[in-house]
Amino acid sequence: MNRLILLTLPLLTSLLVLGGRPPRAESGPGEVAAGTLRIPVIGPIESLDPPRASSDAARLAVVNLFDQLYEYHPLRRPYEVVPALAAGLPEISEDGKHQTIRLRSGVAYSPDACLAGQADRCVTAEDVVFCLKRLMDAQTGSPGQWMLMGRIVGLDAFVTASKAVPPESHRHAYRTADGYPEVPGLEVLDDLTLRIHLLEPMPELMWLLAGGWFSIYPPEAVRVYGSRLGKQIVATGPYRIVMFLAGQRLVLRANPRYRKEAFPVAEEDEEDDVLLQAAGSPLPRNAVVELLSYDSELVAWQAFLRGEVDVAQVPRDAFTAAVDVNTGKLLPHLAKRGTRLLRAARPEIHYDAFNMRDPVVGTPAGEKGRAIRRAICLAADDGWALTRLYRNRSERVFGPLLPEFRGFDPDFVNDWLRQEGESREDALELARSTLADAGLAEGKGVPELKMHILDDETSGRLFTILQRQIAELGIHLVSVRVSWATLQKVLRARQAQLFSSSWYADYPDAQNFLQLFYSRNAPEPNYSGYASEAYDKLYDEARLLPAGEDPEDIYGEMQKVLVQDCPWRFRLRRIRWSAIQSWLRGYRYNEFAPKYFKYCRVDEAERKQAIAGWE
Repeated sequence: MNRLILLTLPLLTSLLVLGGRPPRAESGPGEVAAGTLRIPVIGPIESLDPPRASSDAARLAVVNLFDQLYEYHPLRRPYEVVPALAAGLPEISEDGKHQTIRLRSGVAYSPDACLAGQADRCVTAEDVVFCLKRLMDAQTGSPGQWMLMGRIVGLDAFVTASKAVPPESHRHAYRTADGYPEVPGLEVLDDLTLRIHLLEPMPELMWLLAGGWFSIYPPEAVRVYGSRLGKQIVATGPYRIVMFLAGQRLVLRANPRYRKEAFPVAEEDEEDDVLLQAAGSPLPRNAVVELLSYDSELVAWQAFLRGEVDVAQVPRDAFTAAVDVNTGKLLPHLAKRGTRLLRAARPEIHYDAFNMRDPVVGTPAGEKGRAIRRAICLAADDGWALTRLYRNRSERVFGPLLPEFRGFDPDFVNDWLRQEGESREDALELARSTLADAGLAEGKGVPELKMHILDDETSGRLFTILQRQIAELGIHLVSVRVSWATLQKVLRARQAQLFSSSWYADYPDAQNFLQLFYSRNAPEPNYSGYASEAYDKLYDEARLLPAGEDPEDIYGEMQKVLVQDCPWRFRLRRIRWSAIQSWLRGYRYNEFAPKYFKYCRVDEAERKQAIAGWE
């Protein structure tokens, strides 16, 4: 057991303070031990138990501390997964319903008291099955459970049965005698081979298995530590914990037993010479990683400006003081420091949606309902939000296929959104004629519409602008302000006529967005209740393609069908602006699984010299 994280001691218990500015890094700016990478996180890291890690801060720590079966290649874009604990990519049967995963041999867990007498305890296929079952066990309460629901043979029955089993925090085996049924879909062929039997093809499974919720750890850790597992990790990853002050600091040190691994060779067109030079470097490249918790991005940004952390997101409230909004480049006072700026559009869509089961705006209203949806989509304009609210930290989205996903067509045009270069008056004219053609000229015959929104300042401001824009069509829109929990209940019950929400992709494939319109996925995650025979037919065709066949063309056809029906008003997605200190090497953020700690290196001499120059 690592003696430096005994968080049950009264002394450390008194340090579990949430929020507030954390103490400075132990040695202070410019004087830290060589190889220390310092990363800011927003909010406390509440648990390092993989299936329970829900906050961004916790998930960042987990994905870097643990190994998963697969991981994302750190450099390649579009995204690509490569084997981690697995020895290769899944071997998929011809019908796509059976995936065989072979593990690397000899991957040992870090020494720990829970593995007493097992000095060379290595990862096995049984460990993988245990971790998958624990993720799905209702007693675990994992927010990632939904990812495998309805996908693996016998797993849903396991989930249902687990709800009736008495709670046990130290449960390290799932036995039928305890009330857990067998899961035939998780078959162990031998110590290093697992076969997963699916209810239907699931080519995206390997993407999911690269996420932090699917981290691998030994059952012995649960048996010994139980509820303390969130503070005591046993893993095979590149780092081990040496200090964990919840809400303040998490300090990691390189794992001496980490397998031999090298920084990958960059692509020939890689623009970053530093990445090209790093090829072949042994991993991890840092001796120490320190995560510091901050209350907000703005406070973390101030720490970045002082040189206390090595990378930070440029916050909205400081954006114009750091970036030229016209050129997208750093302002001179930061550029002359050698600070670098990395711009990355997030794989998300912010949208307004219509309840397609509603008698006024939905499918039951026929052409009149579709005319109302189309007219609202045309009349609404996010120009103000893009420039004033998001301060050029977002970009428009015209459909469910994002540029970095398969199937994206740069020439695609959504006829029911204002086009680039088109005036608002032109869009309003088409909106008015669309209503008139349906017998709803000037909004006559359209009753007052209600829209559910979150009860916060930003949502309120966005709604007010939308309300004014829609009023130009003669349509009156009122808001129903609710909490996030209430909104989820309302959507599941199909009680919202219109609503505003967003979806962040779980893996880099357009199917993650296209699933939101498949009729069988209503009411969740198809909250709009959209149902189209043509769309469903195409979705099934793409879903059931033989392994290896590309659904790109089918995705494009699905998008065309969808935008004509307008169940959503596609709005925008945010842009992540990362500022990187001149002394940080090898940083490349991954939106799906930010496993980058082991690839980064701090040039300590340059850090000291740079900060001395600032002072």
